[in-house]
Amino acid sequence: MGPVEFYDLEEDPGETRNLAASDHPVLRCLRSESGRYIREALELKAKKSDREGVELSEQERLEADEALRTLGYIKWP
Repeated sequence: MGPVEFYDLEEDPGETRNLAASDHPVLRCLRSESGRYIREALELKAKKSDREGVELSEQERLEADEALRTLGYIKWP
């Protein structure tokens, strides 16, 4: 991962004060969740290399879609 940038857009809409070095509770949560997501992705990749192709269950697909929406990769119309 690259350098972390974290801004309070309500207080700093111009993104002039990077809070990445702070101990902000939202940043702690984001780091924890992204670490969990990366670990799970690496575990899945290791499992996938043991077999050809991986089919997601409907629940797994919904969870993946929600994670990608939360990260801003998927937007609803």
